[in-house]
Amino acid sequence: MKTLALIVLISSLIITLFIVAKKYKTTPQTLLVIFSQVIISQVSYGLFGLVEDEKTYHKTGILLMDSLNSGLGFQNFGVFPGKESFTYILGTLYYLVGPLPIAGMILNVFFMSLIPSILVASCNNFGLSHAAKTTAWVFSLTPSILFWAAGLRRESLAFLLIALIILSLSLFYRSRLILGTIVVLLTYLIIQTTRTQLVFMLIPSLFLVLLLKFGINFKQNMKIIFLLIFTHVIFVWKSLNSLAPKYAGYIQEISNSEYSTSVPNVSWDFNSSIIGYVYNIYRALTGPLIWEWNSISMLIFGVEGIYYLLVTIITITIFINKKTQRNQILILVLCSLPLLVTTSFILGNYGINSRVRAHYLIPLLPILSLFLIDIKNKVIGLKQNRKGVDAT
Repeated sequence: MKTLALIVLISSLIITLFIVAKKYKTTPQTLLVIFSQVIISQVSYGLFGLVEDEKTYHKTGILLMDSLNSGLGFQNFGVFPGKESFTYILGTLYYLVGPLPIAGMILNVFFMSLIPSILVASCNNFGLSHAAKTTAWVFSLTPSILFWAAGLRRESLAFLLIALIILSLSLFYRSRLILGTIVVLLTYLIIQTTRTQLVFMLIPSLFLVLLLKFGINFKQNMKIIFLLIFTHVIFVWKSLNSLAPKYAGYIQEISNSEYSTSVPNVSWDFNSSIIGYVYNIYRALTGPLIWEWNSISMLIFGVEGIYYLLVTIITITIFINKKTQRNQILILVLCSLPLLVTTSFILGNYGINSRVRAHYLIPLLPILSLFLIDIKNKVIGLKQNRKGVDAT
């Protein structure tokens, strides 16, 4: 019976995926995500088994499965608030098909494989349909996103929620208010039990979209965006300062020199100071810095940091050059920026930081796609000019 349930689950997920992929013409990107996620998760599982958080989720999933089997219903089992949803999903899945980690990994593949189609739908709503397919391709080929989502972790669900945040913003932008409200409310509710920090990505960007719907012009937008960022930083600063004892211990734990990817010279006092905070924004975005490359892991994350620096430069360039699309770019940037602002306060480990960076990269993918399309058009233009010169 459990085997039949697993077969039915897999079949249902595959059928759903390809119906959605066919609708949005993202079948190649969907297949690529499926292939990469299956390979990464199975190679990791085959070589190392369940690791770190995966062990905790698996163990708690089994406890919840036993609770459901005995008629006691859903229980928390000591899961930290804001992380319960994936445990509930996993426990329910184990209840249906048995305590098989592979079942949870398959569900995560499903979550990830929906995102290319959601991004295409979002780009269409934002009036960026010419960048839609490129955005899906960039998502499907970004190593950090694919790496952190694989396995038995909640990252794939968090990435799906970010895609739904972008979709909800695009629906409001297109004045599809009822559907946008439904998506926002459902996404917000799931965020509360998945990764509460994602609220910082939703609220400011949603506020900006609503302001734009009242016909505020660009010069006013600049004042508003500055006000939103400034008030958001103050709000986050005060919120985190109220939890200083908790975060002081957390930073000390994850920055322990025993970890090869620990960030040097961090503490709550340093991170929450003005100089330390500004320095940590730079380190969180582009780090580890070159003088911190003292291991293979730090080298890999350092190269990744260079990529994020390039993405930042590209974002600024596109914002300056694409005058007719600045509203959409502002919305996407304001969706991404708060997570960087927030996590810079508690920077302590570049491994954790790499995982967080993958979150706030997702809203910037349409902007990166606009840049890639510009490069492609310039290359095509150069080739055509050369052909014209050769013909004469």
